[in-house]
Amino acid sequence: PDPADSEVLTALLCLLFEARDQGHLCLPLSGLATAWAVHPGAEQLALDWNFGGMGLSRKLLATGLAYRASDRMAAPAQDCAALIFDGDGPDASVYFQGMHRAESRLLQLLARHGNQAALPAPESLHAGLDAWFRQLPARHQPEKLQAAAVHQALDHRLFILGGGPGTGKTTTVFHLLHGLFLAGTAKLALAAPTGRAAARLQESLARSLTELREWLGSDHDRAFADWLGAARGMTLHRLLGQSSVFSEFDSDLTPLPFDLIVVDEASMVDLDQMLLLLTRLPATARLILVGDQNQLPSVGAGSILADLAGGERFIARVQLEHCFRSDTAILDCAKAVLAGRLPDLGGSTQGTIQSLSLGARHQANQVRHQLISRWAGEQDITSLAAACRFGDRPAADPATAARLYAEASRSVLLSPLREGPWGVQALNAQVAALLGPATEWPAGMMAMVTRNDYQRGLFNGDRGLVCRWGGRPMVWFPDP
Repeated sequence: PDPADSEVLTALLCLLFEARDQGHLCLPLSGLATAWAVHPGAEQLALDWNFGGMGLSRKLLATGLAYRASDRMAAPAQDCAALIFDGDGPDASVYFQGMHRAESRLLQLLARHGNQAALPAPESLHAGLDAWFRQLPARHQPEKLQAAAVHQALDHRLFILGGGPGTGKTTTVFHLLHGLFLAGTAKLALAAPTGRAAARLQESLARSLTELREWLGSDHDRAFADWLGAARGMTLHRLLGQSSVFSEFDSDLTPLPFDLIVVDEASMVDLDQMLLLLTRLPATARLILVGDQNQLPSVGAGSILADLAGGERFIARVQLEHCFRSDTAILDCAKAVLAGRLPDLGGSTQGTIQSLSLGARHQANQVRHQLISRWAGEQDITSLAAACRFGDRPAADPATAARLYAEASRSVLLSPLREGPWGVQALNAQVAALLGPATEWPAGMMAMVTRNDYQRGLFNGDRGLVCRWGGRPMVWFPDP
């Protein structure tokens, strides 16, 4: 291409890289002009190449660097093309070639597994589960949509269980597993994108098992309790033997040795992981995806759960709606944001949620220091820090450490930002300064694991309390 064309090709590649970094698999042609408008000197290039119109696709196709997905005659050349156009007219989208191939393969696998419907469970099993539900105490009986999810999962190989916070997804999974065990499921895998989420799924199911064990009276029920009690949560990376992003050339593609795979926090699963999971899912196995499509987006490209929850007709799904939590203030705020509205906090300074309006930057900094100081005083973090210094004692007894950890966990500072005046780095620096002498690991500070450590049983997201023995820092973590 001539220099002007090369400039536009470079611009388009930059836009696609930006879109990928933001989690998108492609860019619609209709959105290119808007996306490019923020870049210097963009207006003339957009006019010359008709960004947002079909002139762009025609010029790119003429360079030989891009092909249409529908052009079967060009299939061999597509393997070498940098870009792929999919769709017609203003609805067309442009992909990196690898992204398009991965998305197409994922859709093929979903259709294959989804259309290979499981045989409907015997009516006697459905009726038996309904009878078991009725004998449970009222607080443990599934509500209408939870019961519907259990029955649908019995009849399908692919199933999505969705719902917002507090809607009883994990409780429903417990009932799903009970029904599927009675239907003959033998080999179970519990997984999640992060180690903490996988451990939390296992812990929640174990808690449900403890609460309901006295109603698991038959021999089959007791066998289910033993079966579920032996299940261990694991990360998706560990389940799939995945050391890096998916590549069909260096990944183990043998079928996984499971009849049923449950993936919690499925909104965090990106295109590469979902593709590898579906590639290795045995033809006769079931896959249950659990999560809230409006929470915890994937780190990599692709909002797979959200797309599946609103799209493919061959995947059965139930969206739980009833919130079982008594305090719904945070959920109400989340619903307002999803509806495109500002939460109606009314400038309140009392109750579950307190709002505060910030003015100019210097005022914001002043407010931040005041808020942190007030929080530190309410938490009495200086006394906590002193209690976490154990001098020359070899270790604190578990009861003391657990008590201090509980005190430190009563109120936690959260920020959606890593950097900047309101980011976690600035907040932690201010808290550390209040805890005592400057040190990298001040006693009384909370610490978070950022990488799974299977040898120590610690997972990404686990929190511990920094203590000091003889001047040496150590982090105490509670038992799971």
